[in-house]
Amino acid sequence: MTTAIGLLAAAMTTLAWVPQLLRTRRLRSAAELSWLYLATMTAGLSTWLAYGLIRHDVAIISANVVSLTLVVSLGAYKARDELTLRRLTRPRPADRSGTTLAGNENGPPIRSDRDGPGHRRAGRSQGR
Repeated sequence: MTTAIGLLAAAMTTLAWVPQLLRTRRLRSAAELSWLYLATMTAGLSTWLAYGLIRHDVAIISANVVSLTLVVSLGAYKARDELTLRRLTRPRPADRSGTTLAGNENGPPIRSDRDGPGHRRAGRSQGR
């Protein structure tokens, strides 16, 4: 009976991570999660996993393996978001004149009307 209670408790606390993971995937952002929170939770779950391994307790082991997987997934989403943000906000390289290669010194490249989807390129006929 105690094993059944342990498995039920493990399932409920482990499944509590699923809504956060789904929300993070749906919004495509993990910005609201703090690194300190993720690191502390990972350390705690790892400690519980070690304890479960020492005790040979299936409920503790299974719950913490699944929870660790979910928390590490959230950390991976957060890392991806931060790397993407860094790439997007990185200064653009400058040419020898001191202006950015896009020709706009103070910001992102300026697109002209001819860069849009309706732009016709040389050599293409209008009929296709």
